[in-house]
Amino acid sequence: MNKSILFGVFLLIAFYCTAQNYPPKNDSTFTYYAEVGIGAAMPGGEFKFYSAGENVGYAKPGVALFLNAKAYQNQFMGYALSFSGIINPVDDTFYPIDQTSQTLRADIGMWKNINFGIGPFFYTAANDIFFELKLPIGFVTVNRPEVLVYNYYANTGSINRLYTYTGGHSLSWCFTPEVSMSFDLNDNLKLKVFGNYLISNINLNYQLVYGDPITGSNTQTNAVGLEQKLKLRNISAGIAFVFELEK
Repeated sequence: MNKSILFGVFLLIAFYCTAQNYPPKNDSTFTYYAEVGIGAAMPGGEFKFYSAGENVGYAKPGVALFLNAKAYQNQFMGYALSFSGIINPVDDTFYPIDQTSQTLRADIGMWKNINFGIGPFFYTAANDIFFELKLPIGFVTVNRPEVLVYNYYANTGSINRLYTYTGGHSLSWCFTPEVSMSFDLNDNLKLKVFGNYLISNINLNYQLVYGDPITGSNTQTNAVGLEQKLKLRNISAGIAFVFELEK
């Protein structure tokens, strides 16, 4: 669906909710929520795999897990603490090997990202429907897919490790805006449908290790720097469990 259409739909919902008579809250009281969610992790920008054209991240759709803690301060805003873990597989062309070789193999890992964010959110409500915009800023830790290249001899079942591209690691600032709609299921439980967009610029450093890193027969180590942008869309449907405490 076109982004402008989605945005228009959310605006209409927000206008509808705002027009309703929502009972006011006591501004001195915080209402606390815990949220656990799961969803699809759809890569974008340079991070995404493209079947045609130049690739950087080679990432394909994966899965994301979410854990949020929220405090509703009044009837229009609150504060949120957010955690997410994201795993994206990569296309085999992330590290192509000589297809004419009878023995050469490559085991390729996955992108693994952990995101932490904190920030305000704004919401409006009508009856049992909530519309929310969350604006957390935080950091993301990124692990690059590890690549192990080796010779496999089928007649003996033996493996000769040639070299390894280590996973590398990066810690960078990120911004993860989120829009959502949630529905009351009962007094303590809501069902929430949400979409968020993780944006971060990362600088990854990883190593090329020759030889067998397990037996220690390495002959050379060379550190190679890598810099690329990470633009990841995370779309998920989850549930929120509600715990209300007095301030």
